Amino acid sequence: MRTRCHLRVLSICTALLLASAAPAPGQEPSRGCDAEPAERVARHLDAGLARLFFWFIVAPSVLVFTGEEPACAGEDLRPGPWRSYAAVYGTGGFAVTGDWRGGVAHSGSVEVMVRGVYAEARVDRYGISDGVRMWDARAGYFIRPIRPLAGGVTVGYRQVRDAPDAWTQGGVMIGFPIMFVGCGERPPCSLQWDPAYLITGDGLAVTPRVRVDYPVLHTPLVARLEFESRGVRHRDPMALTIGFGLRP
Repeated sequence: MRTRCHLRVLSICTALLLASAAPAPGQEPSRGCDAEPAERVARHLDAGLARLFFWFIVAPSVLVFTGEEPACAGEDLRPGPWRSYAAVYGTGGFAVTGDWRGGVAHSGSVEVMVRGVYAEARVDRYGISDGVRMWDARAGYFIRPIRPLAGGVTVGYRQVRDAPDAWTQGGVMIGFPIMFVGCGERPPCSLQWDPAYLITGDGLAVTPRVRVDYPVLHTPLVARLEFESRGVRHRDPMALTIGFGLRP
């Protein structure tokens, strides 16, 4: 089962790469329902290489919200039902700033999803500059037009305490996350890319993150690997953490 799960995640990522090579509308006639699932996902995204790359970096969920419905959808492409859940996560790892100052990093979060409505509350602590704490709160909505993909918009706020002036401070956050879902539905594994934007008193900053969730078989535990940058200033920390969540 683990092998099939890895293959499913690989196929989802391959579908995105195929989308980058998909021709623009009018360049190639539709092959209809006999096309392979990955090709139908590629046509669903329906973007040229440059446009796909731009939106995937800047606001990836736009690709989901503006995509056309598949001309014919097999069972593998029909929207999967949202499974409501509440989960608690704890992670730990290492953080480093642009001037190579390092320290431990750990976080705790609570997440809730109810029929596409998402909410998250999180606290992070960095063992850099005598300890820096950050609190994040986000809420938003995800849509799932086809089974392997989901995308949404989130709005939230970040509070930063005890951070040096050289760090990006807190403010309003707006995110455009996209999620690749696989490994079944109870619970699924997922790969999320979220280039969130932070509006502070000093202007606009970017705080991107990549998150991988993988269920531990036959348990309510979910393993989480996360890489996140807390801003784009030279001394802002980048953290790589790993941990577990309880997701009944």
